[in-house]
Amino acid sequence: MEDGIGEKKEGLSYLLDKARGPDRSYREYAKAAGVSATAITRMRKGDYTPKPDTIEKLTSKAADPRGGVTYTEMMKAAGYSVGESEDITEAAGIESESADDSDESRSLRQSLKRAEIREAWIQFDRAVTTQIYTSLADKGIVFKREEVMIRKMGPEGLYIQLFEQPIKDWMFNYRYSFGKGSGVNISRIEMMLGNAMLTVLDKDIKLSYVVNDSKLYQYLERYDHRLPIKGEVSVILFDQETKLLIDEFYLSNRIEGDRTKEVYLA
Repeated sequence: MEDGIGEKKEGLSYLLDKARGPDRSYREYAKAAGVSATAITRMRKGDYTPKPDTIEKLTSKAADPRGGVTYTEMMKAAGYSVGESEDITEAAGIESESADDSDESRSLRQSLKRAEIREAWIQFDRAVTTQIYTSLADKGIVFKREEVMIRKMGPEGLYIQLFEQPIKDWMFNYRYSFGKGSGVNISRIEMMLGNAMLTVLDKDIKLSYVVNDSKLYQYLERYDHRLPIKGEVSVILFDQETKLLIDEFYLSNRIEGDRTKEVYLA
């Protein structure tokens, strides 16, 4: 079933509609959550992937999300792999919930889970960014970070400008999977690839998805140079243990069969 703008029922747009509820406007919901109404509009259109702390605001007690919408649900809909609650609670040293838990205990566990997720994301972001810079430097590629473009992009990641290379701009979108072997979520993959088709419009731009989930990486490899995206799009695998970028393949390039202008990190 789909909602008014064609989003699947489990999608982010649907959950935002549900969390807002029929008794208030998006502006009122945004004000209660402490985020901008414009940001919510961009989320609903699929133009912006909210950060975990934004999702936490949207599902906070102050935001009063309607319909029982939870932080975990909205994180999943935004493309974060947080479904492995057992893995997250185990990593945080928290026992699973039981029927006789108090509200205070459940609240504490939720706070610890969210803190664990935030910290894991921060560490991933730092490690990947460092490795991108290191790999570019090792290859002798001259570049500079585009701060203005990063702010415009919205999703977590990096935007850099290259010099004397076949591509002028390189966008990196970070896709961190929480837990042990999250598996493959087809709807998230479709959303990711759909965003790629809308994002890569200029022949001088390359978009790379950086993932730490080897299962997801292996699944996407079946599309090696086969996707009908008019642009340079690749997937890079980041190894959580070694903190290195260990592999990369192209999902598509601008001119079918011509790989002479491809630029690799791993």
